Formats: sequence, C-alpha cells, structure tokens
Amino acid sequence: MANTPFYRVLGVWSVVLLFLIFLVIRLDKETDWFWFIIFIPFLIFDCFVIFFILLRICRHLKDGVDPNRFTIARKCWFLFMVTAKLSFIIILCCRLENIITASYYVVFIPLWIFLLGLGCDATAWVWVLANARG
Repeated sequence: MANTPFYRVLGVWSVVLLFLIFLVIRLDKETDWFWFIIFIPFLIFDCFVIFFILLRICRHLKDGVDPNRFTIARKCWFLFMVTAKLSFIIILCCRLENIITASYYVVFIPLWIFLLGLGCDATAWVWVLANARG
C-alpha cells in the first residue's frame, strides 16, 4: 500500500465512508430510500473498476505487453472477481427490496465465490513469494 498513490486510497475510503453514512441513515429509519441508493457508492466504484480493467485488457491486446506485468489471464481474473462482487450487491439489493424472493443462502453465493477466490488468490500469492525467497 506504500506505493499506492494517495488519491486512490482517498477515493476508496471516501466510497466506504459515503456507503456507511447512507447505511446508518437508512437503518435509523430517517429515510425510506431504496437499497440501490444505499449501495450506489459501491456500484459506481465497481463500474469504474470494471471499465479500467477492460481498458487495461484492450491496451494489453493492442500493445502486446503490460507495464505492470499482469497477464491477460490475471486481468480476466480481476474482472471476474469484481463482477462477482457487483452481482452480489445487485442481487442483495433486489432481495432487500423484495424484487426477488430467493433465500439469503442463494443471494450470498456470489459473495462466497468472491471470498473464496480472494482467499485462493492471496494464498497463491503468498506461496509464490515464499518460494521466490527460498
């Protein structure tokens, strides 16, 4: 995180703070906003992330190389993970608004896939680093 520019960190924390403010307002029964409005900071942020991942994939395909040394498969993995998180948020909002009547077990499947993928990715990364150091 030390190499991450300040504006990226500030942007992520701003999104989380705005979501938490919206959530507290909704849960305190101050408003009767739709759940999609509560989750709009995450929805917008995820759409930006998907756009930039697709932009990086297109740039990689055009130039044939990536300055960050991520492969196309790795970028597709990032795209899959963000899409799983985005689909969880959309399905959860639909369930909270009673648009769908699926069980919460079904609603949380994309989140479980996201968390399992995140855990496997982190474990693989630690494994690679441990083997690289000897």
